[in-house]
Amino acid sequence: MKKNIFSILIILGFIFSGFFVYAEDSNPTDQNTGNPQVEETQNPTSAPLEEQSPVQEIPTEEQPPVEQNQAEEPAPILYENIFIRNGADVVYSGDIALPPEGNIDILDNVGVSHSVNSRSVLGVLYTLDQTEDSFSLSSLQYYDSFSSFYLKCLNTNSSGEACDNWQYVVGGASPWTSIDATILSGGENIGLYFGSPYKVDLDTNTITTTGFITAQAKSYNYTDDTWVVRTGVHIGITQTNPHDPWSPTVISTTSVDDIGRADLSFSIPGTYNIGVSEDYYFPSYSVSVAESVSSGGSNSAPVVVAFSKENAVAFLNANKKSDGSLGASLYTDWGAVAIGSTGDSALIESIAVYLTSNNFTSSTVTDNERHAMALMSLGINPYSGTSVDYISKIVGKFDGVQIGDVNLDNDDIFGLIVLKKAGYSYKDEIVANTIDFIKTKQYPNGSWDNSADMTSAAIMALSPFKNKNGVSDYIDKAYIYLTSNQSSDGRIGDNVSSTSWAIQALSLGSEFSSALSNARNYVSSQQKSDGGVGDIGSDVDSRVWATSYALTAESLKSWIDILSDFEKPAVTEIVKTSGEDNVEIIPAVIIPIVQEKIVPITPVIQETKKEIKKEEVKKQNKEVKKITPVVRNDIVDSPVPSKNNLVASASSAPFVSKIPAITRVVWHNITTFFGLIFNFF
Repeated sequence: MKKNIFSILIILGFIFSGFFVYAEDSNPTDQNTGNPQVEETQNPTSAPLEEQSPVQEIPTEEQPPVEQNQAEEPAPILYENIFIRNGADVVYSGDIALPPEGNIDILDNVGVSHSVNSRSVLGVLYTLDQTEDSFSLSSLQYYDSFSSFYLKCLNTNSSGEACDNWQYVVGGASPWTSIDATILSGGENIGLYFGSPYKVDLDTNTITTTGFITAQAKSYNYTDDTWVVRTGVHIGITQTNPHDPWSPTVISTTSVDDIGRADLSFSIPGTYNIGVSEDYYFPSYSVSVAESVSSGGSNSAPVVVAFSKENAVAFLNANKKSDGSLGASLYTDWGAVAIGSTGDSALIESIAVYLTSNNFTSSTVTDNERHAMALMSLGINPYSGTSVDYISKIVGKFDGVQIGDVNLDNDDIFGLIVLKKAGYSYKDEIVANTIDFIKTKQYPNGSWDNSADMTSAAIMALSPFKNKNGVSDYIDKAYIYLTSNQSSDGRIGDNVSSTSWAIQALSLGSEFSSALSNARNYVSSQQKSDGGVGDIGSDVDSRVWATSYALTAESLKSWIDILSDFEKPAVTEIVKTSGEDNVEIIPAVIIPIVQEKIVPITPVIQETKKEIKKEEVKKQNKEVKKITPVVRNDIVDSPVPSKNNLVASASSAPFVSKIPAITRVVWHNITTFFGLIFNFF
């Protein structure tokens, strides 16, 4: 027994002697100084210990290796697109890097410095001005009451200095904040242009109390220097308020139609202003209203001067844009109808090139009707002459009773004109029903919409069908309205545009020669020395518009006579299937063969079922759960770790690498000791 105890003591001595040896090795002392040596991680200049090579983490499928000390990506450079225009002059167009965040000092026009956000619109323009020679911010006024700058003047090398009407746009919208308070974030399109963003065109500015003024709201497109139709606003009549010039007295307001127009009437003579109520009537346009001397038909009138077609055509040619158009689609289309009425092949070809190379599209049916009329006036097929099938766009707005908006009649009137010339007849449901709908919209006084121009258009639309279902009675009542509303100077509707349309309608009946002659005299009197209709110096677009109407009227042709005839494409029946033995023939629809592809209305959906075994499901689930590290050969140094990788490395790798060497030694000796005990006994 003593021998056994002695043996145990020897073994214990062996174990603890090993512990002290390992403990001594784990913290060695310098033999010369007696000071404990420090690990390499604490003293980079000391030599590494052979016994303590660093523990490396072994990557597994669940945890890909993560490299430490990864470099941060540099912040991306942000840019702003700047476009500056003064009328036809493009002053600057390009990109500029968004300045660093902070403030910059800008001097106002009296030499006082003000701190401005470097990323405001003004800050970016000021930064660009420091390096760009094409323009300079020549005058910046600062208003202490608003704590903001006002861009008064900008000087350009090409067009000189322009002051007091600069507008700016960010992302297509006009901000409500000042130019130094609108902060940019990168990637915006900034537009700076000189002039008003909105205007109202008037067909005349002098009328009588029995007349109408046609006003059209427009907005400016600074990207291409054009004016486009503005909808969704109200045009109002105002008079100056003597007590507050900034708050005019509003007489009446009228909603604009789908082409931005409103017909305005005045019952009391005087001077009025016209503007858009949403713009607080700025800008406004003056109108003079006189007392009407007389009204009613006139049997005869002397011819003042003959209307010059040649001069009118020359005026239109002189106002063509560089792309061959006459401006916005509204003016180009009516100009095309006018040119088509002349029959001049050279003129027709010149504008036909533009129309066939610039395909116009619109969600508004009246736009498509007008454009179809323009094409057909030039002999261009509205089905296939361009990449857009305009007849299908019109037919697609037919609800079984009428075309387009049920509250309007102009979309039905112009739709009927186009369809008649596009191969449709009274036998077609869309034609017969549209005629019936137009008849229901006639007023008791014989007019449509109490408007001379729309009444004239309705006469032209219905005239090919005057022998159908009492249509002639409606036409006769309309003629009575036109002739009874002709003024002593020959005007019908009291403006040159409505008179031009009335001339076309009156030209269809020989019994109206006197009224027709008087109307032509009036239109001729409105032609000016440059060939255009309307006052020289007034808005060019309005003059192009009125001149196009007048030139068309002087042809003494209705639109039915001007537009070329086209045949309907072939009729195709679409077969709808809803089962092997159930076949339904859908009523025939018109589909242009060369442009449309027939697609079955009800596609047959085939389902293929595959039986999946449980073993396959298990295998798929196993494959989904298996994580395979992706080797990125394109990353050489310090890849940016993902959030998941960072979490994994923080929860596992440091724990393995920081186990002290002494702990591993103690654990090894304890297990060895108990192994010997068990073997001994």
